[in-house]
Amino acid sequence: MELNVSKESENKLMGRKEIEVGASFDAVTPSRSDVKEAVCKKMGLHPDLVEIVRIDQAYGTKECRVTVYAYDSKEDMAKGFNRKGKEKKEGTAPAAAAAPAKDEKKEAAKEEKKE
Repeated sequence: MELNVSKESENKLMGRKEIEVGASFDAVTPSRSDVKEAVCKKMGLHPDLVEIVRIDQAYGTKECRVTVYAYDSKEDMAKGFNRKGKEKKEGTAPAAAAAPAKDEKKEAAKEEKKE
C-alpha cells in the first residue's frame, strides 16, 4: 500500500490533527486496521491516539481517500469523535424502554372508556 498525505491541518479546539491521505493498493481494499497501521507507521503516530474517520473509494478503482484524526491525548480522543454505540450518560432511559409505559397508559384509558 502506498500512502500520500494530501492535507494536514491542526484543530487546536479539539486537540487533534486532521489528516487526509491518498492510498493506492494492488490487491483487495485494505481493512481499517491495515490503513491505521500504515498511517501510524508513515506519520510516526501512536495507534491508540488515531481514529480512522472514513475511507472513500470509487467503484472499481485501486485508490481511496482516507480521513484520519490523530489526537494529542486520550482525554481529547474521548471528547472528540462521536462514535456509534457510544454509551449513554447515566440517568437517561433509552426510548425503547420508555415506549411500553405509554402503551400501558393508553390501554388503561381504553379499559376505563369501555366500563
